Amino acid sequence: MFKKILVSALLATSVAAFNGPNPHASKNPNMEKALKMSGGSVAPALKAPAAMYEGAVAAGAAKASGSWSKIFKLGIVSGAHIGFGSYL
Repeated sequence: MFKKILVSALLATSVAAFNGPNPHASKNPNMEKALKMSGGSVAPALKAPAAMYEGAVAAGAAKASGSWSKIFKLGIVSGAHIGFGSYL
């Protein structure tokens, strides 16, 4: 059971690990037009794959170095999200 909780906590990465500046936002005027038509204002900003990996590793390491109670709580919340998702 501990292994499942630890794996769940490590896999639950933060959204900040995937956000970054979008170098393509100003280069494509058609994208801006399509976003305005769909009600959006900016395209999602993603980091390069290597930077996303480093961010995910840093987030996982930060969560794994937390206290046992925090890791347990993260596992409970992850299980709740999976359970709610099963109803969809």
